[in-house]
Amino acid sequence: MNNSSSDKIIQKALNSLARLYTNEGSTLYDYNKALSCLNESVAISKNFDAYTMLGGIYSDKNDKFYDPEKAELYYKWAINQNPNRSNYVKLRLSRLYADNESVLCDYEEALEVLNGASDTKGSVSLQQGNIYNNSNYAGYDKKTAYECYEKAAHNGNAYGMFQKGSMLIDDRNTFYNLREGVKELEKSIQLGKRTEISGGHQTTGICSSTYKIGWTIS
Repeated sequence: MNNSSSDKIIQKALNSLARLYTNEGSTLYDYNKALSCLNESVAISKNFDAYTMLGGIYSDKNDKFYDPEKAELYYKWAINQNPNRSNYVKLRLSRLYADNESVLCDYEEALEVLNGASDTKGSVSLQQGNIYNNSNYAGYDKKTAYECYEKAAHNGNAYGMFQKGSMLIDDRNTFYNLREGVKELEKSIQLGKRTEISGGHQTTGICSSTYKIGWTIS
């Protein structure tokens, strides 16, 4: 086996270990070990998976390693490394920019980074809706937010259905429609239950990472 083949195997093994160490549900959860593996992986060669996981570690606001500027850097490197696999990374980067408490907060940039991203299961539309629905954003627009949530819901996004339903039952909105709002909320509950049973997850929130189904309204 030549050195190149050996390096690829080592790199894949390091990235696999890092996934275990960054999984909060794992008994092996340990960001220190994950960082060690990922830095060694990148030392072998630049690679999308390691950069993405490094971005995830540094974007975790609940951990001592939280550093949004480092997270931004690694996410951008991941996108440049493999644009065809960058959809999820673009969403994570958008959430960094849309975080009110972050030094990187820039809502226009949060929208810009989503350009060209595939709206898989309504995730991009959901994030766009969250940005327009944020009163801290100069472009705050309930109607545009609703249209984004409507698109997310149409694409089968449970949280999009929830947000759409919540806006429809709010009689302060010009598009208020109680009956349709209740339908959307009921649909979100049913889809949420199916997702929970299957062990899946959907991404939510403006500045969140990934949450399992089970929401709060802010």
